[in-house]
Amino acid sequence: MVANSEWRQALCDVPRELFIPELIWVEDEQVDGYVAVCRSENPRRWGELVAADDAVVTQVDDGRTVPGSVGRSPSSAGSKPSIVADMLSALDVHPGHAVLEIGTGTGWNAALLSERVGETGRVVSVEIDANLAVAARTALHRADYQVPVITVDGVAGYPPGAPYDRILSTAAVRHDVPGAWVTPNAARRADRNALGNLVSQRHSATAAGRRRQHRDRLVRWKSGIHEAADATRPQLGKQ
Repeated sequence: MVANSEWRQALCDVPRELFIPELIWVEDEQVDGYVAVCRSENPRRWGELVAADDAVVTQVDDGRTVPGSVGRSPSSAGSKPSIVADMLSALDVHPGHAVLEIGTGTGWNAALLSERVGETGRVVSVEIDANLAVAARTALHRADYQVPVITVDGVAGYPPGAPYDRILSTAAVRHDVPGAWVTPNAARRADRNALGNLVSQRHSATAAGRRRQHRDRLVRWKSGIHEAADATRPQLGKQ
């Protein structure tokens, strides 16, 4: 159940299942890793995982691990719906806004943003992983959302689409929030405190014995910028 009333209806109107790939991954303590769940082979289990208010791991080990093998590290995920709702609420996006999303992932977030900004607004999404970008483009097109998905490292933002009213990152940054995300040429407002809410999601895996755990949280950063932690791919900043 998503408690955030502002975005609850939107999350119902844009079903997450339209953007989750046929193959997902779940943690299995017996093998100390992640095992594949395929929709065609186990539709009930797949549906339960996608319908739950929890993150769904959509890629492990940067796509190197194939079904039948054990995945070691999540590298992309469909975020927990309640965290998505909180994140989008913090973003304070309105009809007519121009939004840059950094880290397309499944494309679900981009679709939700597209619903909110409407025909008078626009959403541009960038994704560093070419395979994820292709899958997201396909899902968005199939769901009739005209959101351009650009295959590029978003550490520099996406200047060709600037300026933006809001910038949202669903990818981790290794150090500080990149300056390109908060400069005047990236957004219409130069004052960092008035840029709108920059939201970033970060994958956080901590060991408890030999068990991996994921933590979902929304925390205050600085200068009016928010950071949300969620299971997603640390893909920015090749440092």
